[in-house]
Order: sequence, then structure tokens, then C-alpha cells
Amino acid sequence: MFASGHTELHHMHRVSLPAIEDAYQNMVEEKGRSEWVLMCYSSKSDNELGIKVRRTGREIHDLALEFKDDKVMYAYAKIDTGGNTYGDRATKVFFIVWVGRKVRESKKKDLGNHKRALAAVIKAPHFVEVTASAVDEVKETNLLQKLYSSRASMDSELGASVSPASQPRSVENTASTTTPTTKTKKSHATSTPPPPPPSPPPPPTPPPQPHPPTWPPPTRSPHAPPPLAFP
Repeated sequence: MFASGHTELHHMHRVSLPAIEDAYQNMVEEKGRSEWVLMCYSSKSDNELGIKVRRTGREIHDLALEFKDDKVMYAYAKIDTGGNTYGDRATKVFFIVWVGRKVRESKKKDLGNHKRALAAVIKAPHFVEVTASAVDEVKETNLLQKLYSSRASMDSELGASVSPASQPRSVENTASTTTPTTKTKKSHATSTPPPPPPSPPPPPTPPPQPHPPTWPPPTRSPHAPPPLAFP
């Protein structure tokens, strides 16, 4: 379960979270010392929510190992996406709401108000909120997959709400709409009747016949010299 965008506080006053805000600000700074901030409930917190910073870290894959099955926890994380087709910035902020599979229902009663208060700390214009209860859901590859899936869904909904006449046409769309028209006009202008069938091949030439012998054989002239006799 995930959502993107700023979450507004409803029926709740602004909560002062000085230690959490400092940890978040250090994370999002360009040369910050951390890549994630993990928070949990504690009697030693400095705010009325009873939530304190449990740990910070630099490697995003270490964050998944910190969540516990019997606890409600929260985390801020930033991931370098390298940019994408949506034109996003290279760094994306994630707000993770962890509800362990062994958490009792009585511990979930303040979940809605508390996650709204923590989401208000995020100053980024856009972020991804993820609710998870399994370790695989908070690994870097799955967080990025949820980011791209949510943006694709948002783009699809936005495209459906805008009429085709008002949508800008890209170069690719223009080329794809004009090509069939050109081909149709060309086919009407150059249509010709089908060519006649080819003529049959000539019959084969018969083999040459031998000349018949003359009969009777020609007589010898009386003046011709006698044939030579050989001993």
C-alpha cells in the first residue's frame, strides 16, 4: 500500500518534533551523513507522540533489517533514482510506515494521526508513502518499483481526465497520425489494373534427323581409274 504527495494534517495541531526534524534535514542535505532515519515509540522521546529517532544509516539495504514484526515503526529514506522518463529529480524521498505482522490492534489506534504528523516533516514537493509489514516490501528494488508504478498510475488518470483535443501532440504522435493518410492518398493515385498473365513458353525444338542413304548407290564412271589393289 502506498501513496504519493504531501499528507495534510486533519483535526490535529502542529506537533513539535525537533530531533526528528533535525535528523530528516541532515538526511536530505546534499552532503548529509545519512540515507535513512528510523523512528520508533519510546518513553524517552522529546515530543508528545512518544516517537524518537532510533537510528540513522548510510546504506539503504541496511534499513530493511531494522524493522521488527511486533512493532509499529516509521522511517524516512532517500534513494538516488538517476532520473527517469517522468523527469523526476535524481533523489526521491520515501516515507515508510511499518506495521509488523505481530502488532496488536490496540497499538494501531493512533497510527493515522501519528503518520500524518511525521509526513508533515517532509519538505520535498513530492514523496512516496509506503505502508509495509514484510521485509521484502522495504527493499530498495521494491521501493523504486512502487515509485514508478504510482507515477504511471497518476499519468494514466491524468490522461483520461483530459480531452484528446486539449492534449499536446508529441513528434511521435504526429508522425503516427499522418503516415496512414499519406499512404492512403498514394494508393488511390497510383492504382492500375493488374498486369496480363505471362505468355506460355515456346514448344521444344525437335532433335535433328539423320539424312537417309541414297539407293541405289551411285555408279562408277567408266573413265575413273581402277581402284588400288593392295597385296
